[in-house]
Amino acid sequence: MATGTITRLSPAEVSASIASGAGVQIVDVRTPLEFDGEHIEPSKNIPLDELSSRGSELNKDSTIILVCRSGMRASRAADLLASYGMEIGILDGGVVGWKRAGLALKEGKKRMPLERQVQLTIGTILLSSVAAGWTLNKGWFIVPAFIGAGLTFAGLTGNCGLAMLLAKAPWNKLENCETSSKKNSCCS
Repeated sequence: MATGTITRLSPAEVSASIASGAGVQIVDVRTPLEFDGEHIEPSKNIPLDELSSRGSELNKDSTIILVCRSGMRASRAADLLASYGMEIGILDGGVVGWKRAGLALKEGKKRMPLERQVQLTIGTILLSSVAAGWTLNKGWFIVPAFIGAGLTFAGLTGNCGLAMLLAKAPWNKLENCETSSKKNSCCS
């Protein structure tokens, strides 16, 4: 199997490629919620966990430039695509670097990132259960142990049950995906 190449590109280089009309395809590998909140025009959203099953949506005749929040997920996606012999670019610094460079993003609905929702939920549960353990009943101290076991499992497997649950919460749904029969690009 042929191995492709991976090149890191600065925000200025990616912006110039887009402006020149060169044969590039910008693929944002963040979640649909992150993409809906803000993204680089004209990027296509193919979440990292769907990339292998949606490879047919990639324009193999173009230079594919991968984008995520900071560059970590894009690097993982690049490794996968390069193993198929594709030439891949990674936006160095991701959307954060793009903003830092003063480049425009298409803005959507702002939401609290799922990672922060998980942290807030876990922190609230831990504080509440420790307070209840000190003031009400020592049995409440079992809750932090349960949370610790869940965090250990999430760290070992990369699967966070609480994040999956929160992702299904009504405030984390994309209205266009849920209410219309036509799916927009961030839902498909």
